[in-house]
Amino acid sequence: MPRQRQSPPFADRVDAGVPISAALVSAVSGEPIEFAERFVSTWFDAARAVTMAGDVLVFDDFVVGMPCALLLETAHRVRLMRCAESTGVFDEEEERWYDEHADDDDAVWEPPSIPDRVIAAMQHGPESGRVVLGSAVGRAVWCAFGRPRDQLIQVMRLGMTIERLVVELASAIRIGDAAVVDARLLGERFEGLRWGWAA
Repeated sequence: MPRQRQSPPFADRVDAGVPISAALVSAVSGEPIEFAERFVSTWFDAARAVTMAGDVLVFDDFVVGMPCALLLETAHRVRLMRCAESTGVFDEEEERWYDEHADDDDAVWEPPSIPDRVIAAMQHGPESGRVVLGSAVGRAVWCAFGRPRDQLIQVMRLGMTIERLVVELASAIRIGDAAVVDARLLGERFEGLRWGWAA
């Protein structure tokens, strides 16, 4: 069984833009390099802007923020929600949601995501206003690109690619001065190793 990598000291982490280059994102996503260059730059700029304001970004499987207790608490909450989801705690709630909204054209597309659940669970804490959905980065990129409907699939593909790369490299990177914390469960991290070796 593979061993979990030791994270280097924060000062030794490299900026995410070094390993997660536009060329890599282009190669992994299959999108043109010119489009990937603009996307990667805009994505990291948006993430830096949020974290420099002192907020913590919460994604499905990682969190980004300045090294502080709130960052660690948010990562812990993500792990709790992922564990609850994997053991079926939310199954009945999600079934009810689909039953209620199956014929509702105005309904949002999905039941609450992991980040939605984390924010809801932390809403009464003293620093709840500092925890921000990671999708805010995607929205900022979408706005910066001028909301081009004809490029929606490209933007989504690039977004998924960069998030996958960020979580796989979380223990060795930072985004500006912000730390990236892998919030997957241990077994999920080992499964993720196969992603890097997939042909």
